[in-house]
Amino acid sequence: MAVRSAVFYDLLVNLLRGRPALRAAVVEWPEFGALPEVEQGRLLRLMASDALLRGGNYRHVGDWLARATRLNPNDRKAACCAIRSS
Repeated sequence: MAVRSAVFYDLLVNLLRGRPALRAAVVEWPEFGALPEVEQGRLLRLMASDALLRGGNYRHVGDWLARATRLNPNDRKAACCAIRSS
C-alpha cells in the first residue's frame, strides 16, 4: 500500500501541478478509491494544500478539502485548510 500511496502522491502533488481537471479525474479512478479512506483523505489534503500555496483553482480546492474531511473526519489539518479556503 505504501508504494501505491507514494505513486499517487507523486502524480497528484508533483506531476499534475497546475492541472486541476486532471487531478480531479485521477481521484475518481477506482485505483485511488481502493486506497484506505484515511490515505485518500491525506492525499486530497496534500493536493489541495499544494494548490492553495500556488494560487490554484479554488473551486477544486474546496471540493478536495470537503472530500478529505468526509473521508477522515479526524484530520484536523484538512478541516483547518477547508475553513481557510472557504
